[in-house]
Amino acid sequence: MLYGAMAIEADDEGITITGPRMTSRLAWSDLRGFKENGKIFLLCLSKSVGHTIPKQDLSDQTIRELRALLEQKLRRLPRLSGLI
Repeated sequence: MLYGAMAIEADDEGITITGPRMTSRLAWSDLRGFKENGKIFLLCLSKSVGHTIPKQDLSDQTIRELRALLEQKLRRLPRLSGLI
């Protein structure tokens, strides 16, 4: 999980998530979809592997924009429940 400030950038090829301790570049074609609950977005690489984007430090506007982007590029998978 990311801790601290993060930057999210997306283009036609994929999404880059940069935090204080890591940078992840995920191609849209490598992701099978995304899930969401009140606390996180989960970008799913497989049924058991995913990349977490915490919502706690994101503005409401950024959350709306990220959700719209993910809905455009990926399939929404069944909602997360009780994980976080």
